[in-house]
Amino acid sequence: NTTLEFSNIIISRNRFLTSSTTNVINISGRNITPLSSLLYFIVNNRFEKTGGANGNSVVLNFLNVAYVNGNVFTIANAGLASLQTAINIGSSGKVDNLNIAGNIFDRTNAAIATTRFGTTLIDNNITYNCRIGFQLTNTITEPATVRVINNEFTNVQINGAINYNRTNTNDITSPSRFICENNTVNFDATGQAAISSAMIFSTISASTVLTAEIETVIKKNRLNYTGDFTLTPSFSVVGVRFAGRHTNIVVDSNEINLVGTNLPQSLSTGSTGVLIFTNATGTGTGAIPANAVIN
Repeated sequence: NTTLEFSNIIISRNRFLTSSTTNVINISGRNITPLSSLLYFIVNNRFEKTGGANGNSVVLNFLNVAYVNGNVFTIANAGLASLQTAINIGSSGKVDNLNIAGNIFDRTNAAIATTRFGTTLIDNNITYNCRIGFQLTNTITEPATVRVINNEFTNVQINGAINYNRTNTNDITSPSRFICENNTVNFDATGQAAISSAMIFSTISASTVLTAEIETVIKKNRLNYTGDFTLTPSFSVVGVRFAGRHTNIVVDSNEINLVGTNLPQSLSTGSTGVLIFTNATGTGTGAIPANAVIN
């Protein structure tokens, strides 16, 4: 869309029942720079997945100033839990000045999945038993400040609760920032399906390309691992993980608690509170270079 213009849209107090792959709400603004499609509110709705295959509840592209607040995203039964992504941002075009706050996610595939987004606040959301928490990939070149604060996660199944991956930062006219503060992550291993030996349960992960100029703050988060680990013999914990180039990292006043029964041997050999990779993806090993500074 490069010609049609529509702004100031409010979608509120609806109940959506979904049994197909159709995107429930799909809004794509004008594909021009700067973004001119302004002010979108998706607030106080209820989205229920009752059947069908993979799909998205809310899809936003090419928008400036968008609010997704106070909604409930839920799955009718556990068998559908891997089929619906609740909020999908920027799959074809950037969304700037984005606010995602006060939502509840229950057993969705991913609570939030992104591809292109600018300045963003993700605040005061709650997730229960989601397969993936916040999968925040960002491919834009220009600077952006992303704040993930005051959220609560219970039993995220894979990939960790908060994953931020900045893949492109050619424009360094000002620094990009990732701020992850005052979030609570609870994982109860009792009854959980076995986790692959290759899986590292990283609760908070921040990765960048090696050309990046990223300032990263991980502060006052609480990470709690409890329960019976009998069914997860290869489970390992990485509380906070960094990869790639961060011009400044602040890790301050976080709590990581591990209290459980039948703890696997892998916990003692493959777990750590803070893990630092020097490669851009965080998927391999790499020595910290001689000129690195860690204070």
